[in-house]
Amino acid sequence: MTPSPRRAAFLPFSRPSIGDEEVREVTDCLRSGWITTGPRTAQFEKDFAAYVGARHALALSSGTAALHCAYWALDLRPGDEVICPSLTWPATASMALALGARIVFADIDRATRLIDPRDVARRITARTRAVAPVHFAGVPADLDALRAAAGPRVAIIEDAAHAVGTEYKGRRIGSHGNPAIYSFHPIKDMTTGEGGMLTTDDDRTAERVKLFKFHGVSRDAWKAYGSAGAAHYDTVLPGFKYNLTDIASAMGIHQLRKLDGFIERRRRIAERYLRDLGGVRGIELPAAPP
Repeated sequence: MTPSPRRAAFLPFSRPSIGDEEVREVTDCLRSGWITTGPRTAQFEKDFAAYVGARHALALSSGTAALHCAYWALDLRPGDEVICPSLTWPATASMALALGARIVFADIDRATRLIDPRDVARRITARTRAVAPVHFAGVPADLDALRAAAGPRVAIIEDAAHAVGTEYKGRRIGSHGNPAIYSFHPIKDMTTGEGGMLTTDDDRTAERVKLFKFHGVSRDAWKAYGSAGAAHYDTVLPGFKYNLTDIASAMGIHQLRKLDGFIERRRRIAERYLRDLGGVRGIELPAAPP
């Protein structure tokens, strides 16, 4: 058998697509003199909330930071349990662990790689505070089955790091009433270089996370800008430094506008792999959920 030709260069797993619009926006941002969190981040948050159908979108320095904020907003205590899928990036579990929670791993469906709601139901206890399904590789977990398994007492925090633009039963992830977190790392569908987002419909959660993500102070730099006299603020709670810069948000504004096109191109590439590798012995391909 004649061997197949090989590429001279390594085939990258994923490469961001950054156009002239992003370059111009970043350049304008640099020339404006306002490069930290400011008007472009405010616009990015507003646009993102509208895109996914959430009441609030909070821009953060990474998807991991968004997970930390989402878990923190639950007021986790040592001994509380968080159920995570057995297949995910470490941050899904480690950010809850950092707050003192106990991680309980639920099995995945071998075909789809998604958390198995039946195994989640078996692992719910009186100490369970949250279930964190991962929409793995952009495929939506079964949110209705997970809600039925978890019951009304247990929060669902959607790890949508792979899933900006993903739809579940005709509505985008982020619009189903649960907090959801997203990542804008360069391998994701859209990128801000590094960055993340947390969406929520709960006003109190949004206000608390706004404090937590910026030192716990009651006024960030953009709020202070233009205020009469010296900026005044109170430290309301101990917080972190998780805000996203306007430089990053300048990219995000235009990446979001192109996102549907990025998703369609990825879909075509994935369909080609599934078609051409379908008959190869020894390769097990992921299956789409119903």
